[in-house]
Order: sequence, then structure tokens, then C-alpha cells
Amino acid sequence: QGLQSNGDYIAVGESVIPGKSGNLKWELSRAASYDKAILNAKSELVKFIAREVGQKALSEIEVGDPNSQSSSRPNGNSSPGMLDKVKMLLNAKLDKQLKAEGIDPNEVTPDQLERMSRKIIGSSTFKKTTEVMAEQSICGLVVKKVFLKDGRLAVVVRQSDAMMKLASAMTGNGPAPKVNPARGIDIDGWIEGLKPSELYTMYGVQVRSDRNGDINIISFAQMPTNRKGSVSIMNAKKTASTDADGYIRAFAGETVKVNELSSKFSEELEYDDANGNEMMEVMHKNYSKNSIESYSEKCEFSGIYTSRQWEFEDPKNGLSYHGAVKVWNLSSSEGAK
Repeated sequence: QGLQSNGDYIAVGESVIPGKSGNLKWELSRAASYDKAILNAKSELVKFIAREVGQKALSEIEVGDPNSQSSSRPNGNSSPGMLDKVKMLLNAKLDKQLKAEGIDPNEVTPDQLERMSRKIIGSSTFKKTTEVMAEQSICGLVVKKVFLKDGRLAVVVRQSDAMMKLASAMTGNGPAPKVNPARGIDIDGWIEGLKPSELYTMYGVQVRSDRNGDINIISFAQMPTNRKGSVSIMNAKKTASTDADGYIRAFAGETVKVNELSSKFSEELEYDDANGNEMMEVMHKNYSKNSIESYSEKCEFSGIYTSRQWEFEDPKNGLSYHGAVKVWNLSSSEGAK
């Protein structure tokens, strides 16, 4: 877990599926447990990034004039990275502390600066604020692997810089990122080759490159039923299709929202300067679950297509499973406009 050599972040989240397996209620709980495991993985990632960046900011802070933090702020429409944000905030807090202690910023000693910096970074308010920053910096969290054994579910997730570049492209602020082109069969061929036992463990979003080096967002959803009637089966298929759409829209909506919030960071910092210590509340409001869901519902992501619908019946529990796999990329979106 943590930062990888290629710059990606890896985290693991776990959850327990309540009840006894082998019935419809347990299977429906499995989907909720998947969502909980994703949230747990994200929480671990947030803590790791906040802790790591806070330490980097402390090691890089320099003695400067009272306006030193302004030089680190983004120019124009560029968005600061997580480390830049924390350094900007730390500089702003240091300026306030120097003023409060009556110390001339041009005469502060390295020991005084280190003492103040450590005190600020160690405060609960600063830690909470950097965790909110970390949460806002995480977008495009994709699932690498799902493990299910004895009622315990674990997910391995990855956060990549390519997702932020994709977000910029989706908001019209840059070209779509290119990654290493896939070799062998195309994406639809790969999806078609998945076995029911593999599809059974797949929920949510994965990301794969195609032969052109474009990033494709692939969503997996399923709905079990213990009824054999055509109406029940049709409803299960419809639910799976709707959920698969929802995964892509939520993924893309969060990615775009995070990108836009990043560009507003300087405004939030200035608001904090003028209103005391309210920055964290502003950021929490902007990045709340309801805010993300509301934003995703308003976004139009055209070009989502169904790559595969699948079904199988488990003779052990008598349930039938109906699933959908959907695909979206920026090229398909532009082509559908």
C-alpha cells in the first residue's frame, strides 16, 4: 500500500458482509459491503497522502517575507497540486503566527520557523484540513482487484495522475491523456472473454487503455433475483444496467468536480485569511457526498455503451444473476454529441 514507484497510490479497503451466505438478502448486502470497502480504502488513502504531504511541506518550508505564500499560488487557470496547497496553507498560518508573536518575518530564525511549523502541522485543525485537501485531491479511484472469502470482502484500489489529466480534458482544459496502448484483443473482446465466476466478483469501475492509448472507463454491475418470472428478470436486468450507468456517471462526475475544486483553492485560502479558520467547513461543503451526487446527476456523459449483458444461475442457492458491463471514453462521448 501507499505510494508506488510509478507515482500511483495503492490502498486496500475491507468490509464484512453480514448474515449467512447463500440467500438473496446476503447477495444484496454484498453490493453494499463493496461500497463500504471502497470508502474504507479511500479513507486509508486520504490519511496516507495527508501525512506524507504534511511532512514534505515541513521539510521544504523556507524563511521568507510576509507575502511569501502568494508566490506559491497558482497563476491564471492552473491548479495547484496537493503539496503546493499544503505549503500555501502552512505559509499563511506561519505569517499569522509571526504576526501574533511580534516577530519580523525578515528576522525569524530557522529554529523559530521550525518550531512554529511543527506546532502548526501537529495541530488537529491543520491535520483535519490537510485530510480534506487529500480527499479533494483523490479522483478517479479505480478498482484493481476484488477478493471475497468467508463473508469478508476486500478491494485493492489505485489512484493515478492520469485521472486528473482526464478530468482536465473532460472540462475542456487540456487534451485527453494518452497511455500505453493495449496489445492483443480489444476492450470489448476482453469483456466478452470474462467468465461468470470472474464477473460475479466485479463491481464498480475499472480503467483500461485501448489500442489507441485512450483511457476507457468500464463499469460492472449486477442484480440477483430468486424469482423466475419474466418481469422479475427484466427488472433485475434493468437495475443492473441503471447501476452500471450510475457507476460511470458518479466516477466521471467526481473526477470533474475534484478538478474544478482544485482550481478554486486560492479563493478558499483567501476566504480563510478573511474569516478566521473556516476553510475546512467551506471545503467540506463543496466536497460533501450530496454535492458530488448532485453534480453527477446534472452532468451529461454521452457515449456510454453496453459492451455486454450476462446472466447465470447458481444451482447451489437457486438465484439467478443478471449483470451489465458498460464502457465510456472521451472519444465516444465526443462522437455521440
